[in-house]
Amino acid sequence: MKRKRLRFLLVDDHPVVRAGIKQILTENFEADFAEAGTAQEALAACRDLDLVVMDVSMPGRSGIDLITDLTKCCPGTPCLVLSMHEEEQFARRALKAGASGYVTKATAATELVRAVKKVLEGGTYVSEKLGSTSPPQF
Repeated sequence: MKRKRLRFLLVDDHPVVRAGIKQILTENFEADFAEAGTAQEALAACRDLDLVVMDVSMPGRSGIDLITDLTKCCPGTPCLVLSMHEEEQFARRALKAGASGYVTKATAATELVRAVKKVLEGGTYVSEKLGSTSPPQF
């Protein structure tokens, strides 16, 4: 029986960043990719997805608001935030809004892959640094 290919949506307003994320994920997962540069494009592409990898800083609607919209539009589809902002600034807000994980763009590609695997398995991903502080309050 042929294994189903995963479907990922990459949401970032920088095309070169989306290309880099796609390259990392292509090396580690059998997946098809949809891409969006704005919240509006992301909501339009939100169908039959296995995972959304998204930034929180985009023009127009905030990424935190987009997480809330995506969890309503695509219930059960996990959102993994990949942001330039340090976890202390946004991770708890993103997780409270419904994200399944938070990774900074300063991390190694291996950590991004680890985060994607954990989220696809139904878990929540935060860095060891954030996880070792007081338990997240959602």
